[in-house]
Amino acid sequence: MSILTRTTIIQAQTRLRRERLLPQRGEVVVSPGQEVSPVQVVARAQQATRFRIVPASELWGIAPDEVEKYLIIQEGQEVHAGDPLLRRKRMMGSQVLESPVDGYFYGLNNGRIILQQHEWHELRALVQAKVVNAIPNRGVVLEVIGTQIQGVWGSGKEGSGKLKILSETEHGFLTQDQIKEEIEGKVAVAGVLDQAELLASLQRAGAGGLIIGSISAESLQWARKASFPIIVTDGIGKQGMSRHIFFLIGKHAEGDVALFAREFDYWGNRPEIIIPHEISTGMLQTPPEYQPLAPGQMVRMLRAPYTGQTGQVLRLNHYRKQTDTGIIGYGADVRLADGNIVFVPYANLDTII
Repeated sequence: MSILTRTTIIQAQTRLRRERLLPQRGEVVVSPGQEVSPVQVVARAQQATRFRIVPASELWGIAPDEVEKYLIIQEGQEVHAGDPLLRRKRMMGSQVLESPVDGYFYGLNNGRIILQQHEWHELRALVQAKVVNAIPNRGVVLEVIGTQIQGVWGSGKEGSGKLKILSETEHGFLTQDQIKEEIEGKVAVAGVLDQAELLASLQRAGAGGLIIGSISAESLQWARKASFPIIVTDGIGKQGMSRHIFFLIGKHAEGDVALFAREFDYWGNRPEIIIPHEISTGMLQTPPEYQPLAPGQMVRMLRAPYTGQTGQVLRLNHYRKQTDTGIIGYGADVRLADGNIVFVPYANLDTII
């Protein structure tokens, strides 16, 4: 019988391909084969924003219904700052009313010209990568080599920066005295966040993001409102961060990191941490495939009394056994990092691939 559990991808050195797409049609500004930096713009699109009212009849001292006969633009036409909107002949040449902003001519209302301004939405790479494909009018496909870590919760934003490890251990709590000026633009890393007000402190300090092992339930609503991306690697509570994840992140302290803090979706996408770096030793790990649980696989325990601990599956039990908490069910024998062998129900296991 095949045993399927929740699965989390944690790869120390792998080759990834990721799409970076605009929310609407625009223009791609890089080419296949080009190397890009995290802050480099790879595509951009114009987005309509606020309206700007030009009181034409008042500025020219004419009746509102006279404005239309001097109008030299059409509804929906794009205009740039300095472009003429109205023109009329005078004794000494002509008089022109110019647009004060870039935008589109939206229409006339009681002698007033309504312009809808637009701004550029710039899509940045967020990772040091190579452009392998350009998707016309939408974005690019990037190839990056580095570390990939999936999280369990994301705040819905994305960003990048340098890693700043604030906790000495995977169980360390984020505290107020750890939040200092040197956190500006950096991605903070800590074991546990149990005080929502610390999110406001990070925001005031200019943090570029936060990777946290576990977060208190009452802090979640504030985490969603934070201006920077937040990824939780292990869960809700105070169990901290998995030692395996904390070690991997710690290896790249002060290095670049990208946070794609999206929430789970129908297609199985999850919050994701990508740390671009050169290959240190060994070979690249191939993209993992989801497979049934088997002896030799690394797993993480999801519930007490071993919450957050990692270990290796020794055997799958095809008969029911009793756990330390008295529950009888099917599960696996797992060797923990300290060498102890424990029985864990399948429902409490997260397979790491």
